[in-house]
Amino acid sequence: MSGAPGTAGERRRRSRGRTGNGTVVLALAAVGAGGWLIAVGARATAPQRPPAAPGLGGPAARTGARDAAPLPPSPPVRVRVPAAGIDAPLTGLGHDARGALREPPADRPGLAGWDRDGVPPGSPGTAVVTGRAAATAGPAAFRGLAALPPGGTVEVRRADGRTALFTVDAVAPHERDAVLDDITHDAAARPELRLLTCGDAERGVVVSAHLTGAG
Repeated sequence: MSGAPGTAGERRRRSRGRTGNGTVVLALAAVGAGGWLIAVGARATAPQRPPAAPGLGGPAARTGARDAAPLPPSPPVRVRVPAAGIDAPLTGLGHDARGALREPPADRPGLAGWDRDGVPPGSPGTAVVTGRAAATAGPAAFRGLAALPPGGTVEVRRADGRTALFTVDAVAPHERDAVLDDITHDAAARPELRLLTCGDAERGVVVSAHLTGAG
């Protein structure tokens, strides 16, 4: 009869169709939710990339220690690092024919040197002081440098009677020539200091510090 409800069989078929469609929708939703959970879990458990190491040749990473006003140029005469047991006189060092910074005399291992063609410690830019970490002819000037912790103090006495005070930002292994090349091409604007070990080994220790006071 026209307009009459369908037979019981037709009603069951329509019901199964609606149920099947609902099942498909629910299955697709579950698959989508599962994919989202997998993606979130992957992000949560993926290993985190370590932070980039601070530049050692270029400008040092800024720490909580305040910057001090730059000092007028004056040659350094002595370097002290109380926390590392370092107390060494300084001599000016030039460069060899290749342009590499010379090392302090091997027969005077307790003597450290500074790059006299560069920036004197305390003036704007990156000053370089180098010394031996090991020696056979007596105590080496920078023998305890590797034990210096970040936050330590480096004291550089100058010819004008003042002492430039630097706070250590980082201590790390280095390839000496690579660090010096970075300093040449990416010098700091504020007064900074690099203490470098030297000697027979190709690798050594570099201390990065910046000026935080003067006496």
